[in-house]
Amino acid sequence: MGRLVSQTVLYSVIVAVVFCILVSGANGYSDAFYLRFTTPPQSSMILGTSRAAQGLLPQVLDQYVPTKFFNYSFTIAHSPYGEVYYNSILHKLDSRSKNGIFIVAVDPWSLSAVVTRDSFESEFPEAHLLLANTKFVNLNPNIPYIIQNFKGKYYTLIAPQKRELLLHDNGWLEVSVPMDSESVLRRTTAKFKEYKEENLPNRKISATRLKYFAKTIDTLKKHGEVYIVRLPAHSKIIEMEHQLAPNFDSLIQPVVAKVNGYLDLAKQSESYVYTDGNHLYKESGAKLSEKVGQWIAQQRSENKE
Repeated sequence: MGRLVSQTVLYSVIVAVVFCILVSGANGYSDAFYLRFTTPPQSSMILGTSRAAQGLLPQVLDQYVPTKFFNYSFTIAHSPYGEVYYNSILHKLDSRSKNGIFIVAVDPWSLSAVVTRDSFESEFPEAHLLLANTKFVNLNPNIPYIIQNFKGKYYTLIAPQKRELLLHDNGWLEVSVPMDSESVLRRTTAKFKEYKEENLPNRKISATRLKYFAKTIDTLKKHGEVYIVRLPAHSKIIEMEHQLAPNFDSLIQPVVAKVNGYLDLAKQSESYVYTDGNHLYKESGAKLSEKVGQWIAQQRSENKE
């Protein structure tokens, strides 16, 4: 009996040691979200969906604005404006901060929801996804997150299957994909098809998302300056956005009126390069981030005069 107990203890210790080694090996390649949940509460954040996650680079913005930005943007599935994203932002926000700077990216997709027969305004899909299930967003190592999201695949923490996605410590998601014309055309064609056949016909602007967008802005204003940015995409996708919300500027105007500035870059589609028509290539993301950083610096200067 004693031998059985000692063997069990030894086995448990070995398992625990192996698990700790795997956890300690987690890095920006392990997961497209994990590192965002391993940092302390933040006082200056970039918020939005995958356009912002890939297209707004904190390390570039930091050169123009006296703060350290953290990119807390995810995807259209995980972080459209709503109760789930709002609560996660609250958990990540340093509640003591009063001088933060916040960049809030918005577009019609992030304020829309899929139309279904019985749940358009009652329950949104993100309620069953990662942000809703991640209660601890400032924990390193984040054991609850790893157990919840790497079930049975802990080896991928140190041996990730894909190397095209690299999540940086500041929350920026760097995407490295082939940018030859054939590859870009293939991805862009697929993205157009997805938006035209799946997103546009099945979505409409949600009053609930608009309400939480406004609530998010009101909360952030208590902790510093807020700047709203509409990021560019391929002109065909921007045209679909216009079909989804032809009165978009009017819809968000009551919120825009409350913030420190609004920058609409949707009409500058042709100035940038995209990996798939929807997401900025990293070099264009740096170029756009420089533009946004300069704009915020100018807004701050003018507001002080």
